[in-house]
Amino acid sequence: MTNIKLKRILMKALKISLLLVAVVVLTVSVISKDAVVQEETNTYKEYTPKNQVVIERKKGKVITAG
Repeated sequence: MTNIKLKRILMKALKISLLLVAVVVLTVSVISKDAVVQEETNTYKEYTPKNQVVIERKKGKVITAG
């Protein structure tokens, strides 16, 4: 009977230990992910009317049937 109780106590301790390890690992991964996101820079080029080049602009005419 005491052997069964000892096994239950050890299993509870093991479960609690694994739970604590999982919480620590997830916490560290979230912290490292936040650090990577803060270092990210814009990868796109911003356009303004001054740096855009218009190659060809024509006024379109609407042809009506009538």
